[in-house]
Amino acid sequence: MPELAEVLHMSEDINRWCVDNTFHHIHLSESRNPRNPIIEPPPWPFTISSESYGKELRLLLRGSEEGQTMSIVMGMGMSGKWLWTTTGLDVPDSQLRFDTKDGHTLHFIDWRRFGRWKIGDFSKDRGPDPVIDFEPFCENIARSLHLRSFEKPICEVLLDQKYFNGIGNYLRAEILDRSGTEPLQPAKLALAPAVDLIRSGGPMMMQGRTNVITLCRDIPKEVIDMRLKEGSRDRFTSWLRCYGKGKSIVDGTGRRIWYNGELGGQLREKRTVVPKRTFCMFMLHMRCI
Repeated sequence: MPELAEVLHMSEDINRWCVDNTFHHIHLSESRNPRNPIIEPPPWPFTISSESYGKELRLLLRGSEEGQTMSIVMGMGMSGKWLWTTTGLDVPDSQLRFDTKDGHTLHFIDWRRFGRWKIGDFSKDRGPDPVIDFEPFCENIARSLHLRSFEKPICEVLLDQKYFNGIGNYLRAEILDRSGTEPLQPAKLALAPAVDLIRSGGPMMMQGRTNVITLCRDIPKEVIDMRLKEGSRDRFTSWLRCYGKGKSIVDGTGRRIWYNGELGGQLREKRTVVPKRTFCMFMLHMRCI
């Protein structure tokens, strides 16, 4: 599933492709997920620019006159990605496409059909982006730490987009591993020292390790700076320290968490620990990027 860094890279690609191009048509695939709304194309020629926020990507369509705007917010789902082609090319699994006047097309491709779109702004039920809005991100966690949600294992809470917008399966594994945090430790206990440090303006290191909250910003930044391109998958694989390389267990949400140390607690249901092995799903993950 594309996470914060991958969605930001997609947004950058869209801006690079679409600059100086004028679009005139939007086409929706007949095989699209029926839960996604029909998008009526604007009655005027438009340009496209993009920005990302956490796991969401927004397309801003602008006409030449004041007030001619449309905003489409996209969720990538498990396998969503973008492609720039010549118009008329048969692109498998293209769910949504935008055609230019000079023979190019921007495609949203989603072979699993889990991606979503809506007309409007970024979702209000998602928390601040930890890279773009780190201070509001910290404040949101600090004022929510007393809630029952944070009594769950930290590995599960890190996937809650109300607080950790943009964090997904590989990022949570790397964040917990590099902070030395046991995956099944209650989130309230795992995050409280970091919240105290941030409130006091103290150093961001605890026992020689950066804390979980700070790593929610810094680990995605590392991937953003890496700028994954075709041919750089080996670099990304080498960068991973935990995800797909250590032990793993299925958490209470049904997602697989990877770890190198101790679990630090008991799951709500007994699960089977998978011994260290090659991660056979890695190429599926890379297909999503």
